[in-house]
Amino acid sequence: MDAARGELPAHEPVIGENPAEWQPLVDGIHEIFDAGYGDKLLFGMDSGYCSERSVFERMWFLPPPPWLYFFSTVLPAFRTLGLTAAEEERMLAGNPGRLMAVVA
Repeated sequence: MDAARGELPAHEPVIGENPAEWQPLVDGIHEIFDAGYGDKLLFGMDSGYCSERSVFERMWFLPPPPWLYFFSTVLPAFRTLGLTAAEEERMLAGNPGRLMAVVA
């Protein structure tokens, strides 16, 4: 990893191949909800491009488009590791809809 540029080597996946490695992330989500801050948490869905080098330059270490990795791999693993339907709905629909509402 080139820490100065925030890049991962091409041979390493963004998140490990073993979903059990993600357990700390799911545990952290539970802790945030349990602490009463779940209304401030949402999943970031904007990591397909690198704004540091060029506005529309794709991040070379991510899978190619369409960017379904989150929905095909990460989210099912999180569910298996204990992410609840209520937490998922809140982070994917409820909180973004409330926090990023467009006011006309």
